[in-house]
Amino acid sequence: MRAVPAGVRSTRPRFPALVFAAALVILVAPRLAVAEPTVPCEAAEDDVVEIDGMVDDWTGVKPTRGGGVDKDASFDLRCLVTATTAWLVVDVRDERVTRGSKADDHVTISLGTGKPLVLTLYPGVDRQAPKRTLGGKAVPKWLVIEDSLQPAGWSVELAVPLAKLPGWSASAAGVALAATLADGDIPRGTTIEHTVEWRGALAFAGKADLLTGFLAAARLPASAVTLDVQAELDPTVAGKERVVVAGDRVALLTDQFAFVQLPVARALDVLKVELIDLRGDGSRVIAARLRQRGGGAVRDVLMLWGASRGQLEPLGAVELGVERGAQRLVSTWKLAAGKPWAKRTGGARKVIEVRAQPAEGWDEDSYQEAIAHDAESIHLPWDDDRIGGVLWLGASGRLESAPIKR
Repeated sequence: MRAVPAGVRSTRPRFPALVFAAALVILVAPRLAVAEPTVPCEAAEDDVVEIDGMVDDWTGVKPTRGGGVDKDASFDLRCLVTATTAWLVVDVRDERVTRGSKADDHVTISLGTGKPLVLTLYPGVDRQAPKRTLGGKAVPKWLVIEDSLQPAGWSVELAVPLAKLPGWSASAAGVALAATLADGDIPRGTTIEHTVEWRGALAFAGKADLLTGFLAAARLPASAVTLDVQAELDPTVAGKERVVVAGDRVALLTDQFAFVQLPVARALDVLKVELIDLRGDGSRVIAARLRQRGGGAVRDVLMLWGASRGQLEPLGAVELGVERGAQRLVSTWKLAAGKPWAKRTGGARKVIEVRAQPAEGWDEDSYQEAIAHDAESIHLPWDDDRIGGVLWLGASGRLESAPIKR
């Protein structure tokens, strides 16, 4: 931190303090709130189901019906989930299972949120072998699929690793699911006779809609959400975490949720929140650019957050702007490779470079703002020894800095 030059009066306004320890943090047990329609994924042990296409393992598991009571074109969906795998069975009612034509019977399953897994599954009938594709290509080995003819139709089972399921995370209450049955009926036919569609979600047992719970605790509407992403943020928690920004709150969703209220007067003063790879290892930290007002002045601050054990942790902050009327100081910042700064940082892979820009309405004699004590203070374009600063995460996990010399 740089001291105020002798003889210069400090007129620094009272901005909302960046007191990390006093930031509002709430950790709440979740409430179950998954939108209908759903296929409940009941919790199970690893050896409960054998993927063989049969349905005898699924006795007692609640079905979700597609196509109503039609005996010739309807199906039941059932799901079980372990710590690592989602199991799904589609039990199709079909009075005539048809293959070998231009209108073969098949089921299309779309699994996951964002970029879903799209499976097209044709049953094996007589001399016609099963046909299975994922996104139009051969099914990879990590997907286990088997089908079987049944007295009233046919069935198909599949086991999907949760880690491969788009949208899954430890905090996910469920993921999107769509199933479409195409029923040909006529041997050597050219037209699909029936199409039955079902759309909804897999609902994981014991999981809550944490986003709904967070918004309720923060007293914010769903329309307040400006960012909702998944990333590797917390090294103490397996898999990716969900980061949600709503209004002036930043939330971390794992198997529970925790959030901080950012030190701004209004939500519009949260200028931007993004996730950056400051460690250089593919993990992320939260970078929030905020605007604070007080005493007739305005300042912009970049605050950084990490996570540990399901809680958000402050990493540090740096001033990027100070403004009073027509007078203005601004610094630019960017994420950069750490190699050029290795001697100063101890070998950090990534750094933040902050560089002072020309002042507007202020000079060395007229600038009377005191340095910040809750953040790396704004860099001054007339400093004799520096033009900015380089910042990195030190061995303690907190933000450290060194000057960018002239």
